[in-house]
Amino acid sequence: MDGYAVRTADLEHASAAMPVRLTQIGAAAAGTAEAPAVTRGLCVTIATGAPLPPGADAVVMVEDTCASPGSCDIEFRAPARPRQHVAARGADLRAGDTVLRTGDLLTPARVGVLAAIGAPAATVFVRPRVFLASSGNEVVPPGTPLQAAQIHDVNRFTLPAIVTAHGGEPVTHPAVRDTPVALRAALDAAAGCDLVVISGGSSVGDHDLLGEVVGERGQVLFHGIAVKPASRRCSPASAIASCSSGCPATRPRAFRTRTSS
Repeated sequence: MDGYAVRTADLEHASAAMPVRLTQIGAAAAGTAEAPAVTRGLCVTIATGAPLPPGADAVVMVEDTCASPGSCDIEFRAPARPRQHVAARGADLRAGDTVLRTGDLLTPARVGVLAAIGAPAATVFVRPRVFLASSGNEVVPPGTPLQAAQIHDVNRFTLPAIVTAHGGEPVTHPAVRDTPVALRAALDAAAGCDLVVISGGSSVGDHDLLGEVVGERGQVLFHGIAVKPASRRCSPASAIASCSSGCPATRPRAFRTRTSS
């Protein structure tokens, strides 16, 4: 608070009708502890963030005072309360307080708290990178005029939003055609990701090739689970990638399966 550091005892009887004048003898600035002591009848100019000078027990805002032209006298027209406009040491955090716990999300405010306590760094969990691709010969990007038997690639936008909402980093890929070559190329592009999610191609039709192509790269742990409205997902124990999953192609089924699992 910009103003004057004072002794409240000096302003006990101050009023608009009978103001009290104190002599300004120096200044207290932020970043330094050097300031003259405040004794009876004196005051010190103080800046926001500056330590309270010795002898003072309150701060009066500049707006509540009046300086006498050509004089060091400052006029005060109201009493001051002890500790008025003074922030106590440890008012925000005290020694032994818990600041953050393992697993807490580092919000902007929490990053600021770490800086406030002098922590130069923090050990964090990296957001998982999730590779996302839709598969199907019928899938085209939104904005493309639909031809007969085509649909827009909705999952390319729905699934990244779900991943982001749950703390992951989505890595999107254009729609993949229903061919072994295209699916293998998509899995190659997923190298370095922590999780691979490809929508479509995980059922048992003639064009559902995902399970077969994934199986080329590791042991398929399961292909199909007991969940509605979708039942076909495959997951391998891959020797190359981290983890892979196939989910339903249709937008409502993919959305409900991912958000509820």
